[in-house]
Amino acid sequence: MNDPGTIAIIMACQDHPVMRNLYIGANDLTVACIPSLCTYVQGSTHLEVLDLSYNFIGRGINTLLHAISKSQTIQVLNLAFNAGTESCLGAVKHVLMKPMKTDDDPDPIPSAPNLIELNLEGNQLPPEAG
Repeated sequence: MNDPGTIAIIMACQDHPVMRNLYIGANDLTVACIPSLCTYVQGSTHLEVLDLSYNFIGRGINTLLHAISKSQTIQVLNLAFNAGTESCLGAVKHVLMKPMKTDDDPDPIPSAPNLIELNLEGNQLPPEAG
């Protein structure tokens, strides 16, 4: 289901004025849909729940997590069973860690400040990821 139609559906969601939950798990999505998902996540002012579980995003998780780190609304992110590997650990840290204050930015915007649930179950992360 990773055809232009799937990407069109994701982009159509962008225009929905109050969509808060997007469940598109188990749809055979691959890294090809990541640019559209990132655009959607970055432009959404209402999205609270994003479920992409049981797809084949793999290394695209990195790019998606960086987009999600800029979201001020996402509370729940489910990326379970997506063939994520050790390479996505840096992006996971980016989403979960609070930014450091600097002279140039004494009050930095936290990464994904409203994120309260992150599910990475079933990915190929090393034991030290825990």
